[in-house]
Amino acid sequence: MRLIDIVHKAVRASVLCSVGLMCVCCSADHDGPSVLVSSTTAPASARSMPSTTVQPTSSVPVTTSENPVRSTLPGRLAGLLDCGDVKSNYEGPDPDPGLHCVLRAEDHTGLLFEVLGSPAITINVYDTQGRFRQTLRQQVDRPGYEMPFLSDLDGTGRQELLVVTTSGGTGGEDVAVWHAIGDSDRFSFAGTMFGFPQGVQQTVDGFIAIYTHGGAGSGVVTLYRFVDDKLVTLAVLDVEASADPYHPQWQTNGSAKCALDRTSGRTDVTDGRAMADRNAALVAAGIDPATAEEHFCSEPWVGDLYR
Repeated sequence: MRLIDIVHKAVRASVLCSVGLMCVCCSADHDGPSVLVSSTTAPASARSMPSTTVQPTSSVPVTTSENPVRSTLPGRLAGLLDCGDVKSNYEGPDPDPGLHCVLRAEDHTGLLFEVLGSPAITINVYDTQGRFRQTLRQQVDRPGYEMPFLSDLDGTGRQELLVVTTSGGTGGEDVAVWHAIGDSDRFSFAGTMFGFPQGVQQTVDGFIAIYTHGGAGSGVVTLYRFVDDKLVTLAVLDVEASADPYHPQWQTNGSAKCALDRTSGRTDVTDGRAMADRNAALVAAGIDPATAEEHFCSEPWVGDLYR
């Protein structure tokens, strides 16, 4: 799906919310600390459930789909739907005890992630043989709004676990990122980012780029990288449609005009210390601050932002 299509989808959702057809509320404490719970045995909730197909505890489960259930999952995960096939439930209970699905890593680990909606959200991690490895807990505003998913954000071959915690309307979504520790089967909380996670791009350097919609034909792209298993902000690109008459001095690339940290009022521009910190982050990542704007604004995906 093109990034602009993702933005249009968010705009439609915002319109539906305004007329009372669909709405997702934001929690004041959505950015609270995430909790990582490790154990060598399965959690109590997992031990108390059947080892075959799990029956939902809600009379109207969120896990309804036209696609068939998986039949090759081990043990207690057998028969669960892939979370990618789960239909969003905008009016279900919060947390939803009927939310019960599974993700399978599409990297060499093949790890399995059992997603439970109560408490919101609990994710049990298993190896390919169905042996329990870890429990992750992430506070989420509405678990049935959008399912967690896996994505190799930085192109290393290992997938990160992404959990949408709140919706920011047409601007984007708050996303919690869980990063694999080295090449192990364990994950740690790396941080959060805001934007459209389904449209995340990778730069030629392997940095993570996520777009946030700012208005008609304008927005920002925040660049991140992982440092010691933590998500670190590298820089911010201001972008707008190339057809707009504003900012003719910005670099044009296809459908977009682009500049590095040029929006007035942001501390990156007005605060000398913030600018020094930004430049230090670029240097640490191997990027020359003097040529960073041309370097990042020339990325092919920048030219496609407003097509």
